[in-house]
Amino acid sequence: HLLVITENVQPKDVVDLFKNNKGKELTGLSKEDYSTLENLMIEALKNNAGIILGIQNQEKKLIAAAFFIKSKTEILFLKGSANAEGKSAGAMYLLLNYIFKNYSQKIEKFDFGGSSVETVASFNHNFGAKDSVYLQVKRNKLPLLIKLMSGKK
Repeated sequence: HLLVITENVQPKDVVDLFKNNKGKELTGLSKEDYSTLENLMIEALKNNAGIILGIQNQEKKLIAAAFFIKSKTEILFLKGSANAEGKSAGAMYLLLNYIFKNYSQKIEKFDFGGSSVETVASFNHNFGAKDSVYLQVKRNKLPLLIKLMSGKK
């Protein structure tokens, strides 16, 4: 496989790749969610706070892509996706290797963004990622009668 890393990828291409692959498994995402993601990428790139990379095959078809948010000291892996060809060719490993090679001297921390999906967590651990606990607060705004009936606080 001749794979080529490209920085000439549009946010829409990343979103479409995700939508057509992993997005098919995630039923809770709406058109607005994908639009919000694309707009976030566009704004980050405009403000020099984003990195977008892709992997093309020999036919120059995009088989993997990733978007990263960057600050002066950190990079956050926001969204990445690969189609079946990209997965079998190890394209995401290639993308992350490229980021580490080209930014390791410029940043102090790389945030994988985490995942409770076992295969994604395992992928991240292959690079030395450490687990972090993310705390969350849930607030139930239901009327008191419904709270009592549901048994939720």
